[in-house]
Amino acid sequence: MKRTLLKERLSVREKEIEKLKKDNEDLNFRFHTDLRKVRIKERELEARQEILKAESQSVLRLKDEMILDLKRQMDDANDELENFKTKFSEMNAKIHDHHDRGHRTVKALRLALGVLEQGR
Repeated sequence: MKRTLLKERLSVREKEIEKLKKDNEDLNFRFHTDLRKVRIKERELEARQEILKAESQSVLRLKDEMILDLKRQMDDANDELENFKTKFSEMNAKIHDHHDRGHRTVKALRLALGVLEQGR
């Protein structure tokens, strides 16, 4: 009787051990499956991070190029403005010169007219 009881207990323990081994194997399998999934996700995230990094560098490069282009355009516009200012000054001087000549010519003609009228 003691023997039978011990055999039953041993049988129960062995079944428990088998169940625990099976549970352990299942958990181990799930762990490795989950670990693979995590590694795959990690690689995907690293790839996405590289893409985002490349995109941000591209955006920064484009922004810098746009800034340089706008600075060049602004310099060109400033040069053109300076040219217009110079031309304006030259034209303004010519206008004043022509105005002065016209004024002197009118004066000379009036003087000549005055002399002619006195001579009559």
